[in-house]
Amino acid sequence: MRMKNIPLVPLCSAVLLLSWHPQILAGAYFGVETSGNDTTLNFAGAQTEQPLHFGIFVGALSYEYESGNRPVEVKSTFITPTVGYQWRGPISYSLAVGATWNEEEEQRGNRSDSSDDVGAVVQIGAAHWGARNSVEWLASYTDPTEFVWSRLRGKQRVAHVHDEVFMGAELFWMGNDDFSSSGAGALVEARGDVLSVLLKAGVSDSKDSGSGAYGGVEFSVSF
Repeated sequence: MRMKNIPLVPLCSAVLLLSWHPQILAGAYFGVETSGNDTTLNFAGAQTEQPLHFGIFVGALSYEYESGNRPVEVKSTFITPTVGYQWRGPISYSLAVGATWNEEEEQRGNRSDSSDDVGAVVQIGAAHWGARNSVEWLASYTDPTEFVWSRLRGKQRVAHVHDEVFMGAELFWMGNDDFSSSGAGALVEARGDVLSVLLKAGVSDSKDSGSGAYGGVEFSVSF
């Protein structure tokens, strides 16, 4: 399967168009994140209503690491459909499993290697959603790349005018044997009845590239 030439804008548009069914879909989202240590993630996704839910996540990740004192550039594109369940309460818990189709290209100097993988993904989460504040933890494990991703976010409502305005912070870690990156940052979110926009900025640290600033923007549509 060849996926590396899929552009981000048509990809996001396709997800949003396919998900525009308010009776079924809970929402859709897309965004981009980049950092000074050469890591960029573009993503889009959609999910059905809970507690039993179906979702799809598509993305493009690029990063660098060193092998034998030589830099290796990695570009990875992936599509991940999942099915899961959420247990609702004062603290909600979620579990989802799915398949992932991934194409990865590694550039080592003048040599380029590419591979196609079909694997499995497990996603877990816990969250508290209040009228004025929220705390959310998400994590995933992807095989066969053994890639782990984890993020903790907290938000507090600071204003309620035309839209609700939230401020908060996040911590994240992602990586495998070849690459790892962690960071902490601040969040500002304007949340409307349908559209929410979140801006984030902070400092990240990569095992090979060192520390640097990161930033990103996320859009989400609720039905």
